[in-house]
Amino acid sequence: MVGGDELEYNVEVDSGAKALITSPGTTKFYRSAGAMARVKIDLFVEGSLEWLPQASILFRGAKIRLNNHIKRHRQRVLLAGKHIAWAGPRVAKDLTKAVQKSGYE
Repeated sequence: MVGGDELEYNVEVDSGAKALITSPGTTKFYRSAGAMARVKIDLFVEGSLEWLPQASILFRGAKIRLNNHIKRHRQRVLLAGKHIAWAGPRVAKDLTKAVQKSGYE
């Protein structure tokens, strides 16, 4: 993904239902000179959900915004994970070259 790209997941699991959801591959975020790449994840869980997408890889100069909204009813099961990795040691050392804004509700 590059600046201006948008990816949105909307997942609803009804009462009594069980779901395991993952992604088909690693998401890669490349350098952007301007706009941010945006990923929005909305999970509404009334049943049982395992949300286990593959890793996201940030390249030097990437600009991303991750918005996560999770609504879970009482006594329901939710297992969620997200792994973010830097593409190489130079990226990890120079965090000013990559922008990541992330939030959970």
